[in-house]
Amino acid sequence: MSIPYFIWKGTDCRTLGIMVETYPPIVKPKERVEQVAIPGMPGKLVITEGDYPVYDNYLKSIKCWCRPEADLQAICSFLTGESLLVLGNEPNRAYRARIINQIDFAQIVKGREYRNFTIPFDVSPMKRVWPASDETVFSFTPSSLGNVVNSGNQPCYPTITITTEDEGTVLLQVGANLISFNAPAAGIYDLHYDAQVFYNRDTMENISPLLTGPRVILQDASEVLDGAHAVTWSGPATRVSVLPNWRWV
Repeated sequence: MSIPYFIWKGTDCRTLGIMVETYPPIVKPKERVEQVAIPGMPGKLVITEGDYPVYDNYLKSIKCWCRPEADLQAICSFLTGESLLVLGNEPNRAYRARIINQIDFAQIVKGREYRNFTIPFDVSPMKRVWPASDETVFSFTPSSLGNVVNSGNQPCYPTITITTEDEGTVLLQVGANLISFNAPAAGIYDLHYDAQVFYNRDTMENISPLLTGPRVILQDASEVLDGAHAVTWSGPATRVSVLPNWRWV
């Protein structure tokens, strides 16, 4: 049986002498809604924030202890800031998390340097694939079109890479999403719909003014059959690649 662990800032906690005593429970996060009581009506009216569920951050607290030889100052420096958090009981998923509260290192036995402590991680409600390299990149050419599949259980915002052989307008259809891109020259263009960042990979120039259309979103299988979204286009693009950025709750 594997020794319980977590990965933070890309480092396995066991390498610093941190031992996990208890994993936090796996939680489905709370949906952010407003409940309004209507006079004279039973129950409450539930108002959501948008077309898709919005969830709140929540706390994952990991009970740990450290070995006597562990460097406590190094552990304190390690347990700071924001990073991806991977837990040993969910080894294929990563949370975006931040440590925001104090951590108390209590001595377990008087005269011994074993210490126990609880790490409070404030985590984003959406989980991602871990490692990131395990997520499928769907790549298409004019002679080999197909579908992008959302394998998560939530809508996701993809990263789309368009390679062009010349300047001109690319009309790209991804499922129900239609976007227009005025390529200024041959090149590789990255459209990060998750972070809302769009740039020319060669020059790192912002290409947002050259794009029109909605924020591309890929529905999951609960909304679209098998979570599949057809990809087609016209114009000077020679290749379109889509990284879905799958998400789970």
